[in-house]
Amino acid sequence: MLVMDLISGVSLLTFLKSKESRRLDILECKDICYQITQAIAHLHGRSIVHRDIKLENILIDENKKVKIIDFGFGCITANRKLDFFCGTPSYMPPEIVQKIDYIGN
Repeated sequence: MLVMDLISGVSLLTFLKSKESRRLDILECKDICYQITQAIAHLHGRSIVHRDIKLENILIDENKKVKIIDFGFGCITANRKLDFFCGTPSYMPPEIVQKIDYIGN
């Protein structure tokens, strides 16, 4: 089954670029970071890893609610080591670049 959600909003990158200073105030930042960490914790609690978290893959709607998108590199892992090269090069952790097996969550 495939479930899709319609969201009217922008990527976090576009959202930041729309700010005059390209920065969030501290309360806005705390709220967005909290939502992102809660979403990732929810996924990891179900042994799902995204493996391509970046500003472009985080959407924020008009109510400043966060959605994580693009699970193209995502996988289910029961704490097993992963050994394949994937993700966006600019955001890759050192273990993937060094081709070291890693735990995804």
